[in-house]
Amino acid sequence: AAPEITDEKQYTNLIAAKDGEIVRFDVLEGDGVVGVGIPVVKGDLLVSGVEVLKDNTVRYVHAKALVVARTSTVISTSNALNISAYKLTGISDRYLFYLFGLKIPLWFAYNGTDVYENKYLADTKNTVFPLGIIRQSSRDTVAAEISLTEEQGRLICLNDFALKAAEVLADTLIVDASASYNISNQIKIESKYTCEEDIVQEL
Repeated sequence: AAPEITDEKQYTNLIAAKDGEIVRFDVLEGDGVVGVGIPVVKGDLLVSGVEVLKDNTVRYVHAKALVVARTSTVISTSNALNISAYKLTGISDRYLFYLFGLKIPLWFAYNGTDVYENKYLADTKNTVFPLGIIRQSSRDTVAAEISLTEEQGRLICLNDFALKAAEVLADTLIVDASASYNISNQIKIESKYTCEEDIVQEL
């Protein structure tokens, strides 16, 4: 006969957040369906929130467990030595008269980028009036090709790599690592890590 449902609380399953081989499997609540030494792939069910009791009844629970797996992670960054950029040639200002929401230019328009405004309104101790002067500032730039030295490219690449690694490897134990460094028209840094980490994800 089919198990009887005695508790209809909402339940939660636990699945694998990434591929790995389980090295620790502690179930606190729920029915574990894998164990230590078992390889899993992302999305595999680890702990079921549906427990079948000895009296053939069913209990729904919010599954809880600590599941640590040995995982493999690759982190890579690259940086071109010849890049297109914009060179700052100057900063231009112009002023406008502000009156009840209207902006009246006091000088000719200009072709700049990254325009920002500072508004200076007439006021008294207790009142701000909708009139005053607006200063618009704009950065003037021209397109330019920049050639980096190997040292400059490596520093940029290492900085990007460090930021990415700090995020990806947070809350993991690094068991082993290997790295490679290549340079041609770009610099590429790649590292492979074997880690131990909690891979539990609620479903």
